[in-house]
Amino acid sequence: MRKLILIFFVLLISACAKTELEGCYFATENIATAATEKNSSATSWVQISVNNIGKYKIAGQITGANLHVCHLVPEEGAQLDSVRKEDQLIFSFKDSRFNMNCQLALTLTEKQLKMDDKNHHCSRLFSCGARVSLDGFSLSKRACENNQ
Repeated sequence: MRKLILIFFVLLISACAKTELEGCYFATENIATAATEKNSSATSWVQISVNNIGKYKIAGQITGANLHVCHLVPEEGAQLDSVRKEDQLIFSFKDSRFNMNCQLALTLTEKQLKMDDKNHHCSRLFSCGARVSLDGFSLSKRACENNQ
């Protein structure tokens, strides 16, 4: 019985120690546009949710220089299925026909979500604009808004 109680507490402590990835992340920047030569405010966002069977879903939109956009969804209204590995969510997609090996890692550290797309294949997969890079992009955790 003592072993069972000890195992229960170890599992409880390890579950509580995990970083909570679920939520909304935003970054608002003033971005210059070549067309108007004026700055425009643009908000990038990522929403991470968990369904009732524990699968992580990612949706979002990243805006880069010259207001180029990257939609983090495979198709309208869909979300990306991801696998959790410790304090990271990993989205993977491979297609040898197009020499594509997308590995998008999202890491949460102190309320900052950092995106890593080391080989830039995920930017190709999501048809990101020429001036948008997912690699190294960071967003801050905030309360979710109704339109995300």
